[in-house]
Amino acid sequence: MILEAIRQGITYFDSARVYAGSESYYGSIWPENPDVRSGIFQTSKSARRDKRGAMSDLETTLRTMGVEHLDLWQVHDVRTEEDFEAISGPGGALEGFVAAKKAGKVRFIGITGHHDPSVLTRAVREWPIDSVLLPVNPVEAVLGGFLDGTLVEARKKRIAVIGMKGFGRGSLCFAGPGYKPRTFDPFRSFARNHPGHRRMFDP
Repeated sequence: MILEAIRQGITYFDSARVYAGSESYYGSIWPENPDVRSGIFQTSKSARRDKRGAMSDLETTLRTMGVEHLDLWQVHDVRTEEDFEAISGPGGALEGFVAAKKAGKVRFIGITGHHDPSVLTRAVREWPIDSVLLPVNPVEAVLGGFLDGTLVEARKKRIAVIGMKGFGRGSLCFAGPGYKPRTFDPFRSFARNHPGHRRMFDP
């Protein structure tokens, strides 16, 4: 499936330590296809809040994928003020992310979140990151917070914005059990045409 995706022009590949077995899928492909690996953008994430745990996650990720570096490594699922303080405090994960970038183990560092836009916006504003991964769909435009707050702050800082949940985890496109899906096109169009995107994908 990975190689077929590449043949169809996909170059952005997502993963995370907590996505059951996802990193090993790439590990079955990249070591045997280094020329292919060099042409794609590989990401992963760590949900650990301390430096030691995050660095351990990174070493496991690199080993499992069979790669020497990630293109983007992200602090996964930043939800609360407690998360913020733990990650950015002494011995927090942010120290590990910055050190990994400096050491060349990752090209860029970022954050992800889809719970509290105020926390994610604060992280975008205060942390030395290169990207933010946030939900982009019509419902978020109505609810407010991510698109009129976090995304705006990211644009001010000139960091990459990556959209997720363009289909609302599918709930925006399915009427219910047994129903055929509604068209995906309006949701895909909304995400792709929303101001501020550098990259976009639809989990």
